[in-house]
Amino acid sequence: MNIKIKKRKMLFLVAIGLAVAIFTIGVVIAQTRMHTQSTGNTSTSVESVGQNTAPETPSTNLNSQPQSTDTKTVPETPKTKLNSQAQLSINGIGPVKVGMNIPEAAAAAQGNRLYVSYAGNDSCYYLEAEGQLKGVSFMVTKDEEKARQQNITSDAIARIDINVPEITTVSGAKIGDTEEKIKSLYPPEQIEVKTHEYNPKGHYLIFVPKEQTDNKYRVVFETDGKEVTSFRAGKLPEVGYVEGCS
Repeated sequence: MNIKIKKRKMLFLVAIGLAVAIFTIGVVIAQTRMHTQSTGNTSTSVESVGQNTAPETPSTNLNSQPQSTDTKTVPETPKTKLNSQAQLSINGIGPVKVGMNIPEAAAAAQGNRLYVSYAGNDSCYYLEAEGQLKGVSFMVTKDEEKARQQNITSDAIARIDINVPEITTVSGAKIGDTEEKIKSLYPPEQIEVKTHEYNPKGHYLIFVPKEQTDNKYRVVFETDGKEVTSFRAGKLPEVGYVEGCS
């Protein structure tokens, strides 16, 4: 009898142990499932917040503050383009500069096609631009410095001739201005006066820059003795050619 009772007790204890173990395993599985579901819900919530985020208030979003306009690109003005409002300087007009070879000048012309208006010869000829820039001619000669470089076109802008009253110099000089007006626009010591080659009454009023870096450039105003009839700017010696490429 005692042996049977002991066996029953052992079986009972084993059964209880198994029941406890099964219960424990069930609890662990249930907790794991709950944690997984909780994590999944949190992930879904984060995604939805990302998709439906309300605009940040100015106090939390520095980017909402007004941006400075100091860093904005300054638009090009008409005077910097190759058109009827471009101004002549000692070394160029608008974006086209003396010393540029033909490809460089064509690129700077910003869509204004350059074409040969006076053939002259291989070492000297004139270009003009299509579009708004009428009465403006570009003398082209051989640039010695570019000629020494390989794969570089040596035909380069040497001077710019102006034959219309719409174009002015940077100082405001233009065709139709009196000699007195021209002299008033420039320092007296920087204006040379020479007798015109073909008009005994006319003159060449030549502006000579005082800066050492600009000493190879000139602005030449041709007059009939009273008013400016044409003017040009460029480098020596080409700017001094009375007959251009002839």
